[in-house]
Amino acid sequence: MPEYREYVASKADGQMPSDIFLNRNAAHAAIVVEFIFRKAERHVRLVTNRLSADVYGTPEVISAADGFLRRHPDATLEILAETNIDRAASPFLAALDGAGFAARVFLRFIPTTTTRAYKFNFAVADGQHYRFEESRTSREAIVQFGAPDFGVRLEGAFADLSIAAADSI
Repeated sequence: MPEYREYVASKADGQMPSDIFLNRNAAHAAIVVEFIFRKAERHVRLVTNRLSADVYGTPEVISAADGFLRRHPDATLEILAETNIDRAASPFLAALDGAGFAARVFLRFIPTTTTRAYKFNFAVADGQHYRFEESRTSREAIVQFGAPDFGVRLEGAFADLSIAAADSI
């Protein structure tokens, strides 16, 4: 795993836009999401089935998300989820809420009728750093840092899905 972390770090910190690369499993997804939070400055937006603990519950991802929100006092994290997520039971959300960031971490749910209209999941930071799963049933994803062309398209998809999402407690 150290080799993959070094590889992702070289892409995140290297020439922009980075090469597009593949990401296939939960352990690799966690490393990519960690670096997305490390690169973010204004906002991170997630479209997810659920906040799986094997990706979002890792200490590295939690620390990177916490660091992102600490470094940028006006930054936000917006999550659109397909399933109900109990904030207190989610290691990721409980840690961020416990650190005092609850007012900057927004969680909304996508209605089942809307989930039939799309097939993807993604994480996008500042409209330019992303991890995109073409299928919600597979962890296989493409990743790129510093790519506003596709990142802005993901931001648009997030905005469209947000319209259908219901605010949660």
